[in-house]
Amino acid sequence: MLRPRILIIEYIFGIYFFLQTLLPHEFSALSCLIGFTILSVNKYLFEGFRVVYLFAVFIQLALIVFTSFYLRLALSILMILSIWFFPIFKYPQTTGKYRVGYRTLHIHNVTTVGIYYPTLQKTKDVEYLPHPRTWERFADIMRFFAQLNKRRSLPKIFFKFGSSFLEHQYLGVNRDAQVITPEDQKFPVIVFSHGLSANIHLYSILLKEWASHGFIIFSIDHDEEIYLNPEDFKSNQEYLERRNDQLNIRKETVAKVLDLISDKKQLQSIFQSQDIVLNYSKLFLAGHSFGGATVGELAVEDKRVTAGVLLLDPWFECCDQNVIFEAVEKPMLSLRSTRFDSAPNLRNWTMKHVKSNTKDGLCLSGLFKNSAHNSATDMMILMPRELSLVGMIYGMKDIEEKVISQNVLTTAFFKTALGFKGAGKGGDNKEKFRDLVLSKYRKDLKEQNVNDTLIVDEI
Repeated sequence: MLRPRILIIEYIFGIYFFLQTLLPHEFSALSCLIGFTILSVNKYLFEGFRVVYLFAVFIQLALIVFTSFYLRLALSILMILSIWFFPIFKYPQTTGKYRVGYRTLHIHNVTTVGIYYPTLQKTKDVEYLPHPRTWERFADIMRFFAQLNKRRSLPKIFFKFGSSFLEHQYLGVNRDAQVITPEDQKFPVIVFSHGLSANIHLYSILLKEWASHGFIIFSIDHDEEIYLNPEDFKSNQEYLERRNDQLNIRKETVAKVLDLISDKKQLQSIFQSQDIVLNYSKLFLAGHSFGGATVGELAVEDKRVTAGVLLLDPWFECCDQNVIFEAVEKPMLSLRSTRFDSAPNLRNWTMKHVKSNTKDGLCLSGLFKNSAHNSATDMMILMPRELSLVGMIYGMKDIEEKVISQNVLTTAFFKTALGFKGAGKGGDNKEKFRDLVLSKYRKDLKEQNVNDTLIVDEI
């Protein structure tokens, strides 16, 4: 069950406002402002600001201006309600038998990689924001979608202010912990490519879940121009060509990471262990949105991708049609969102890709009811109400259900693909692979007492 995280200083603001209401003669306008300033400084230093702080500023000014007891009482109650209305949830507990270790790998002039892996050791945690530009990327993508949807975009500094609380979040991992000895002597591997403007930590709910079940995940950082206003391009085709250029750079980055993890000595140096061995016959690619396009093409082109590919709301419009619609010939889970599915062009590209991969019987595709493009990210629990209000997710009601369902389905896919022997011959293989994944998914989902909202494509 998702539990709200208590931000203590926000509640202290509420108590402070109640004191001003109940003991008005003890607080002059100057003393109110001095006390509010002291609390604000502590809020910034220890918890960071978010949208709730704007309510605090408004309420404090109103308490100074208005003298009505009932109005002041209502405003004090409003502060408490605003904290409740804009929750931050704690991370859900992973369901695998291992803790999650974490290491950072810097490849000079190429990229940074966040490595999630199974461990038994408990060590210090890791700060949630992986680099100083994280908030800028978040601001750029929010403004990009505002432009795309013909909405007014907020100033960039607003996002710096509204997301500073993320600087005080932690990833929920064990920094540089000792990797376990794998049960079959070799670790299955997942290489993950994030969406446009995202980062190596934004999908930690999923990546930690997979690591807790024995996988090693290499989460790759991509830093590229967002192009805030697509209208700056002469045509949509020119815009897509620019994105395709970025896609090719992304593929080169992923390929270089594959080069590195294929080097046994480099791998031993990263983990500081002579016993670390990866199972190169069980290597998956996974990606979200632009990252889905990245791994979708690379799964066809790079023969080192041996185990399968996971696509989360992939954006294929910028892809090379001569590549993306070739059959992957490996297990594939293509999971769309309701939001993307409502855009005919996006749906058509994804479904064409799915159909090109159904002949060998190794493709499972579908979507969760009322899912959004951000349903794959940690923002579902870190900024749920904010995303709901700006239309980035459907609402607050089913967040826990979506988080659990996505964890369970993707883990069921990876585990089933590990043991699957191949398509072989005969029409029953299509049903076999799909049924194996869905059977495991529904069994594990039932154990967690969560409703099944997955709509499976019948192709």
